[in-house]
Amino acid sequence: MSPMKKNVSEAEMRILNVLWEHGPATAREVREQLKAKANLAYSTVITLLQRLEVKGAVTHTKSERGKAFVFHPVTKPEQVRERALGSLIKNYFDDDPVPLFSTLVRSKPLSEKEIKQLRSILEEAEADQ
Repeated sequence: MSPMKKNVSEAEMRILNVLWEHGPATAREVREQLKAKANLAYSTVITLLQRLEVKGAVTHTKSERGKAFVFHPVTKPEQVRERALGSLIKNYFDDDPVPLFSTLVRSKPLSEKEIKQLRSILEEAEADQ
């Protein structure tokens, strides 16, 4: 799997979520899946899919059902999140994850289960050093 060239926008992320959840799809099928969340024009969906392809997040093949292209995700959700988070840390937190983590845990009340999960992640990171 090749690395993505750029971060994805919120609209592009919605499209990737459709492809990850439902599998390869034509632009028309993607648009249909998005209708409940965002009523985008067909041409907008095509443009977003083309941008995702340039960024290295999707690829397309010729459909066996006619002239349409079928779009396939070539990145995993984790790759997209890691890239976006890396940019966020660099651009908004001076490349320091501590203020990011602090902001994250203060931004919403955490359940006991979430706190245990975060402790476990920190302990694992400490053990890896």
